[in-house]
Amino acid sequence: MSIASANEPLKQRIRYGKGKFDMRSMFTRMRLLAAISALGFGVAVRAGDPGGDLSKQQPKYRIKGEIPPAPIRSPEEELKTFKLPPGFRMELVAAEPLVEEPIALTFDPDGRVYVVEMRGYMPDVQGTGELDPVGKIVRLESSKGDGTLDKSTTFLEGLIIPRAVGLAGDGVLVAEPPTVWFCRDTKGEGKCTEKKVVFTDFGARNPNPEHMANGLMWNLDNWYYNADWPARFKFSKGQFLRDGTIARGQWGIAPDDTGRLFYNSNSSMLRCDLVPAQYMMRNPSLPAPPGLNVAIAANAVFSSRVNPGVNRGYTEDCNMEGHLARVTASCGPTIYRGGQYPAEFQGNAFVCEPAGNLMVRHVVTQQGVNITAKSVQQDGVDFLTSTDERFRPVSLYNAPDGSIYVVDLYHGILQHKAYVSAYLADQIKKRDLEKNDGHRGRIWRIVHGSAKPGVQPRLSKAPVSELVKTLSNPNGWWRDTAQRLLVERQDETAVPLLNAVVSGKASGATPLAKIHALYALDGLGLLDDDAVAGAMKDADARVRVAAVRLGEILIRKHTGASTLEAAQALGKDSDPGVQLQALSMGDVPELEKEVVAILLKHADDPLFRSAAISGAAGRELELVSSLIANKDLATAGKGSSEMFSDLAGCVVRGRSSERIEKLLELIAAQPAGAKAAQEALASGMAEAVAPTKAKTSARVLRLNREPAALAKLTGNSDGNISKMAKRAENNMSWPGKPGDNTPPLKPLTEVQEKRFVVGRELFSQNCATCHQPSGLGQDGIAPPLVDSEWVLGPEDRVTRILLCGLRGPLKVGKKTLDLEMPSMRAFDDEQVASILTYIRREWGHEANPVEPGIVTRLRKETAERGDTQWTAEELLQIK
Repeated sequence: MSIASANEPLKQRIRYGKGKFDMRSMFTRMRLLAAISALGFGVAVRAGDPGGDLSKQQPKYRIKGEIPPAPIRSPEEELKTFKLPPGFRMELVAAEPLVEEPIALTFDPDGRVYVVEMRGYMPDVQGTGELDPVGKIVRLESSKGDGTLDKSTTFLEGLIIPRAVGLAGDGVLVAEPPTVWFCRDTKGEGKCTEKKVVFTDFGARNPNPEHMANGLMWNLDNWYYNADWPARFKFSKGQFLRDGTIARGQWGIAPDDTGRLFYNSNSSMLRCDLVPAQYMMRNPSLPAPPGLNVAIAANAVFSSRVNPGVNRGYTEDCNMEGHLARVTASCGPTIYRGGQYPAEFQGNAFVCEPAGNLMVRHVVTQQGVNITAKSVQQDGVDFLTSTDERFRPVSLYNAPDGSIYVVDLYHGILQHKAYVSAYLADQIKKRDLEKNDGHRGRIWRIVHGSAKPGVQPRLSKAPVSELVKTLSNPNGWWRDTAQRLLVERQDETAVPLLNAVVSGKASGATPLAKIHALYALDGLGLLDDDAVAGAMKDADARVRVAAVRLGEILIRKHTGASTLEAAQALGKDSDPGVQLQALSMGDVPELEKEVVAILLKHADDPLFRSAAISGAAGRELELVSSLIANKDLATAGKGSSEMFSDLAGCVVRGRSSERIEKLLELIAAQPAGAKAAQEALASGMAEAVAPTKAKTSARVLRLNREPAALAKLTGNSDGNISKMAKRAENNMSWPGKPGDNTPPLKPLTEVQEKRFVVGRELFSQNCATCHQPSGLGQDGIAPPLVDSEWVLGPEDRVTRILLCGLRGPLKVGKKTLDLEMPSMRAFDDEQVASILTYIRREWGHEANPVEPGIVTRLRKETAERGDTQWTAEELLQIK
């Protein structure tokens, strides 16, 4: 949670070019699976060391007069400190004692509000008692049914650092890291009487809540998504189904009307996935596909007061007037979908910045498949600002009444003790920021004009017909809730009504209603072939994109003849988003013609190239052949060379001797007229076999036999082709190769082989979502394990890393990063040995397996160290 300010050392503020790797970005701030849920080197930028020398942490700003005090204000007094654009106003929804230390909430189908109270958060600068079981989930409701929340019921108490709340079926999901609970009120009294474990690896029980899984957010595709946890899950017919995904953000995650995900980190204002991650991650041999975790906004903020109480307020984070200059605690984003504000606000992104006591508005613009967001100020300040230093907006939500609910922690100390600088500690002491006078907290709503509280929802028992009609409601909360209820009820009487919406025959059906209806049918498992095929021809491109995504399910099940026929016209669709989605079906032979046509049209766009390669997993050679044979290749953009190079690289990284032989044959067989494609393929092949920027000495590619086509390539009259082929040949090995001194690979014993299989399963369940099944990692989320000197180095060194963790700065290959990995002591000795054996012998690795005895010895040797992470300097002393 971004109850924090920027805490990375200044020396790490390095950028690698627009749209690429940003050390201050959310990517590098992501903490991957904590304690028992991650493996390997999933990383986050390490927070700056707490404390420091106060004499060296002197502010540069020059505040006129005295720094204003930070008194505890009543809700009525705090209300007077807010500034909003004309036409908007703040209204109090709830305050202490109804709610205390709120950090997150959700609305149930009848408008009642379940709120997470993190009551143990930083009661003082030492964080005294933060692991005490004092957290709660409270339910707020209107006893009179007029929308005024005047009744608070403790639904669940005795929680330790609870992080999130959600709804599923007739229960409430509660995140108490590392556990997600499914809680039910079986007596109808508003209190949890039944509590069952759903997941046990949702972050870790750690006194530092700053990097901890959260979210439990239901999305349009019927999956729940989370921040800082690389998994998603679905509630289907009373069961929770889990699937891997990429890790996203730090605190808060929100969808737009089409289910696109938005999130951020404390130093990166706003990010999003341009394409659902599952469509870009299908090819395990494709490293770091673009379009995911994309930074779309600048980080500047404009407060209405001086902000000296920022952890690094002595740096350029504050301007010369003492105002916060850029986000250091951005969190809790939302996309406005309420329908109550003026039209120009619909689809805007709003982001909390509690360190600056403000909330930023961004206008989100889409051009093609790309998205940008630009902040908007009024009278020189951001959308919502306050002169009350204790105003701490940490989460935002679209409410049933069309307003935005603002969760206000109302707390003096925002920074967790693990990162408090000497400068901030001095500020806290001088201005009495740790004074709380008991538990406090507020929930506000932002309304526009003379709007009155909306109609109280009563959807929990609404008939199916009403729920289907609600899919056309202009308020996204109502649409989402109606769809979720339709899916959870599994009432097949909804099917003809939903199909009528999809076809446009239902009265008042909007394009968004059609999308919801499609996903409701998917959730019911009753997608109709003709309805989906018809939706692929809808006038609204958003509907067509949804139809392509869901139509793929029918095509792969061989139950979508009409859908397949409609998909064969996608190459002519005018919308780039539809075309991009069609590329995800690159492994469907019947659609290869359309995929090639779209790909050649967008060959210069890395996103389209990667989408096609991701979709063509296992059929890269077939795609290459179709591309070369296409007459439009000659007019394709310069990106076609990178496309061929990437396709060849994927084949090699698959390490199938048979497929690699076929690749070499394909390269050698190219006629003179395909010289550019031939060179690009040869380049991609050679780079994958013998990288020019290898992190270690490149490992030998073992083949079953000498590839016959290799001699043709090494003897090619084109000097470039010959040079690349020889470079690859020098790093290949096969039985009987003259002069080959590659030692034979020592086979694993039967016991080690079993350990390898167990390690593969553990890696797949806990690590592959970040490092990818290929071990190639993801930029900014997890570095490669393939050819990593830390993986293949001394057994004692890599074992110590798993047992105690690792913190940077750390050199990986030729890059120096400031990284962090948590301790993995929760795995037993056999499990640790299995994981290490797997990563040291998979992906062509030939390092020695690790025996449990080594783990046992090192566990004892490092027992006093506990979870104190190693530094690179310490580990490098281990040979």
